[in-house]
Amino acid sequence: MAITLTELETMRDALIRARSSGELRVTHGERTTVYRSIDEINAAISQLEDDIAEASGVAKAPLVRRYVTRSGW
Repeated sequence: MAITLTELETMRDALIRARSSGELRVTHGERTTVYRSIDEINAAISQLEDDIAEASGVAKAPLVRRYVTRSGW
């Protein structure tokens, strides 16, 4: 059974609320998940945002890093 876009958004919103309140336990429907850290919640949110972008057909912007260096010699 595929998860709908609305369900993905609901799960993401529940994780964001849990992160904001400092909770490590998230309940969605009859399922409860206990996370070990806020970093683990952040990773789950990131994954859900990727899944939401894929399900909605929106491409996620690529990560761009700019490095500025100088010799100093």
